[in-house]
Amino acid sequence: MAGDGRRTNNERDAWLLETSRNAYDPAADGGGRTRLTEQDLPVYEGVIHVGLGAQPVPYRIIAVCEGMLEGHEFHALAVSTCRIACLTADVIRGKLPSSSLRRAVAAPCIKRIETLVYLIGVQMKRDIELNARMRYLPVVPHDVSGTLVSETSLEMAVRLTIGGTVYWSTIRLERFGCRWVCVVADMG
Repeated sequence: MAGDGRRTNNERDAWLLETSRNAYDPAADGGGRTRLTEQDLPVYEGVIHVGLGAQPVPYRIIAVCEGMLEGHEFHALAVSTCRIACLTADVIRGKLPSSSLRRAVAAPCIKRIETLVYLIGVQMKRDIELNARMRYLPVVPHDVSGTLVSETSLEMAVRLTIGGTVYWSTIRLERFGCRWVCVVADMG
């Protein structure tokens, strides 16, 4: 913490370094397993190590058919989804500017997030206790799960906590060329 009571970005920087490091090496932690559901759909499972949580964050992604992506690509998508959910939570609660999402989130989605930032900001000004809970406690992800709906669409849910309050974030990624972009980011 800085001398004036504000948090530094050390925790966030450490988390970004850790998640970007393991995004391309899922085998390092034994993750990235593939198995089949009862309906013979492939399931990709593994863990993401984040600096803010004591436990690794498990992920589970079901694909509608086999062969669309490889295990390490599912791991990278799980890491990206978890990162987007946590950054979105920090933007919504006023800890980061919305510009921090520009590389990963589509412009119309950022506009909707900015509207939510305004609405939450008004509520936080009225409720001092809500402001304290939302502003000062860290965002901690707990699990990531979702479905690869098609070759170009992935729908994910991320469970995270801020203090003792559980929030669910819904993230939809779409592939444009070789790049996955968040087109929906919702939190409640």
